[in-house]
Amino acid sequence: MTLVFANVAWCVITALTTGPNVAIYGASGAVTGVVVLFAFNFPNVTILFLFVIPMPAWVFGGLIVLNGYVRSNERGSDVAYVAHLAGAGFALAYHLQRWN
Repeated sequence: MTLVFANVAWCVITALTTGPNVAIYGASGAVTGVVVLFAFNFPNVTILFLFVIPMPAWVFGGLIVLNGYVRSNERGSDVAYVAHLAGAGFALAYHLQRWN
């Protein structure tokens, strides 16, 4: 569900801002959603960033969202950062609404 939501959100936002000829492929929005949902459910679990740097899951999730937010305004990028933010937003809704 996160994959569909993130990709549709990216297509709609991109179509409104740059025109109707948009396409997307990949699952990075869904992966971001899963990481953020993990951070909501297990905030104090230690994650090894780059397999070396230990940090709590909530910090890692926050860094992922911050990166997506900062880089979402880049022009000419082949990465759909808006889809990352949409995946994170879906994870937030999933967590707050206690969907199952």
